Amino acid sequence: MKKNSSIIIFLYKRIFPFRILFSLFALSLILFLMAAFIFFIDNVYTSPVGWERQSIISPKGAVARNFSVAKRGNLLVCVFESSKSGNSKIYSSISFDGGIKFTKSREICKFRSDISNNPKIAIDKKGKLYLCWYTISADGSEGRMFLKRSDDYGTTWTKERIISFNLKMEILPSLYCDAKNRIHLFFAASQGGGFTLFHSIMGKGGNFGEPNKISKLRGGLKGAFFPAVKFYKNKAIVIWQSKERNFKDNLYFIKSHDYGDSWSGVDKITTGLFNNQAPDFVIAKDTIFLAYMNNRKKSWGIELLKGFNYGDRWSSPRQVSLTNVNCYSPSIVVSQGNEILVTWHDSREKGNRIFYRKLPMMGGLTKSVEKKLSFKKRAGKHPVTVKSGENVLVFWEEAGRVVVNRADISVLSPVVVSPTHPQRSWSRSKDATVTWTKPQDESGISGYAILVDDKPDTQPVIQNYRYDQTTSNLKGLKDGITYFHIRAIDGAGNMSRTVHYKIKVSSTPLPMPVIVSSTHPEGGGSLRKKADFRWAVYFPVVTC
Repeated sequence: MKKNSSIIIFLYKRIFPFRILFSLFALSLILFLMAAFIFFIDNVYTSPVGWERQSIISPKGAVARNFSVAKRGNLLVCVFESSKSGNSKIYSSISFDGGIKFTKSREICKFRSDISNNPKIAIDKKGKLYLCWYTISADGSEGRMFLKRSDDYGTTWTKERIISFNLKMEILPSLYCDAKNRIHLFFAASQGGGFTLFHSIMGKGGNFGEPNKISKLRGGLKGAFFPAVKFYKNKAIVIWQSKERNFKDNLYFIKSHDYGDSWSGVDKITTGLFNNQAPDFVIAKDTIFLAYMNNRKKSWGIELLKGFNYGDRWSSPRQVSLTNVNCYSPSIVVSQGNEILVTWHDSREKGNRIFYRKLPMMGGLTKSVEKKLSFKKRAGKHPVTVKSGENVLVFWEEAGRVVVNRADISVLSPVVVSPTHPQRSWSRSKDATVTWTKPQDESGISGYAILVDDKPDTQPVIQNYRYDQTTSNLKGLKDGITYFHIRAIDGAGNMSRTVHYKIKVSSTPLPMPVIVSSTHPEGGGSLRKKADFRWAVYFPVVTC
């Protein structure tokens, strides 16, 4: 062995071609070992900047699915189910700090079931938790809904009780809390040859009142399913998909102006010979932003509609997903300022992955691109997006687990001042100094986008100042009002709200008025208690 080593060393030192061959062999070996290491180690992956805080919510060993999330202030509750050999369990995990940390999952209940039980959660203003789910009888002829409540943030729960209105096949319950702190139940039941959506309000005694039918099977409709529900101030909005006579799915809409006590007529939102499914929406001011699935391009894509004045008038659809592969399960939330964030999962890569796109609320769709959120090799599906403070939380199912990513999708605006031109004062100087304070951000500040013009609402979009610059010197400003527009840009590529700093210049001040008094002459005394004054302003005559 020692002799062979000596020969190799001799050849390496004396023969130049051998030296090259040996070096190439060593480099190939190193690259092979690196590739093998990356291939076999599943935990080696790269996360996008700003989306690096993933947590696993479900317990180890449990195959989790069908999760639901509710939020009230900094309190977030995630419930999900796990089943094995016909034995089902429902778990909960809770965050008390807006989604930064979640408690260890706790088992709430267990029962026999061979179907998905779709647990749903709601939180009232006092922090009480309400949980519902459903089962189907062994012969498939009867659906049964259940309810539990916790008064101590999920530490203990009441005994489950059956919710029944003596309707056929009562299934798919979901719970919501309105501004009056009332719990609302929405569910589906078989009636008139198809499934219809019903709504009921919980009374003070904890029992639900007589349900109202909010979808009606008219004009050949064969069923109503999967409602998206939002309570906003005194409004209640419900959007669902209905199977029509031609077996196409379209979206329908109903609203209430009195917290769900009464409802408007049903309106059809989408039309055409294509399917529209899986609605989710968010309300900003008086506009509904609706994301849903559509297959007008043969494959399923994600589209966006705007409903103005709470759905009195709807815009034309706009494409959100840009890929040609199937996209599923859209979720939408207001991210920051005038932007919305849409997430979904699709199969453009091997296995499903979570993607997202940020879009402006006002105007049309921009040239913003889709970005991938789930970077691990495990498949991800069914995202649910929740706004928490200045951040966004995205939950999804990943290889039998429920995970959550806390996202940095916003950045604070800089605080802007001018020592030479205070914003509320006029200045004679045509040269201004503007300074700003660098905002704090999780991913750091990468720079600033700045523009100077005479328009009050300009939005700079190109970074032209470095991260370490906090001062701008402006020379030769014109008389009148000039605006200094600035946005901060963080390491994740987020842009802040624009600050429009007003600079007022008057290099030629107005002449002083000449004031005289016939009753109280300047420099003299007077016994009169009433004074008369006259004044005039004399402008210089300019001749050319």
